[in-house]
Amino acid sequence: MNTIKMKTEVANCLTTVQLKNLFNNNTLLLRLPEFFDPFSCATLSQKIHQRMPLGFYENAPKIGRIGKAFYETISNPDSHDEYFQNSSQWIENLRKCCFPYISPIDALRVMLDDLWPKGSTVASLDGRRMFVGLARYFTSESSAEPHQDIIQRDAPGTDLSAKVQRQIAFNVYLTTPEYGGEIEIWDWIATQEDFYRFKDSRTDFAYAFDRTLIPEADLLIKPNTGDLILFNSNNVHAVTPSSDDRLSISCFIGYCGDDSPLVLWS
Repeated sequence: MNTIKMKTEVANCLTTVQLKNLFNNNTLLLRLPEFFDPFSCATLSQKIHQRMPLGFYENAPKIGRIGKAFYETISNPDSHDEYFQNSSQWIENLRKCCFPYISPIDALRVMLDDLWPKGSTVASLDGRRMFVGLARYFTSESSAEPHQDIIQRDAPGTDLSAKVQRQIAFNVYLTTPEYGGEIEIWDWIATQEDFYRFKDSRTDFAYAFDRTLIPEADLLIKPNTGDLILFNSNNVHAVTPSSDDRLSISCFIGYCGDDSPLVLWS
């Protein structure tokens, strides 16, 4: 059997063993179909578009987002302060927008509290509470180039980067395009040296690897509306161009040891 296929899994619910397999990279990707039902997805998507302001990544201007990713604040002190000043309000905005339905992030936190001995909590960085619950919006033909999400690179020398040993990405898909919008995953945790060696030279893609310099992805998965998908974000990953709108709610889940709470941030 193909070893990559063995490292992917489809399940009806999330278990502690599955979480540990993701953290340890024994599982490349886990899909929970219909984590949210179609009616809830349509309702949440409509309310989010109507009530929450859309912006675009400062470091990837073709990708829309509601809220702000911590990654964007790395080299911008003003953006860094804005992120922490607004983090609690952004969390509450998503919660209010989803009412009377539970927000995907609150659903995740309840699920993790049931699964993990020490439960879960919103991450703090040097005493400041982080944001969790980024809405990512891909319009027609927008995409994400091959990249990694690693807190040690995003926040080097901080208490959070010292504490988090591994991290996985959480995504719930509220709308998906008919064509495109697939997740590409490489069974490859690239080093910092690899990143600089294969880095994309284009200004708008400074976060990414140059596709022409790296192998093809090992895994291509098309999310369906309502799916929950988890994968180890240390692996190189990307999103292919979409034929239509693609909206997801996302965050990272950090592992700090079996006797510590899981920490969440976006």
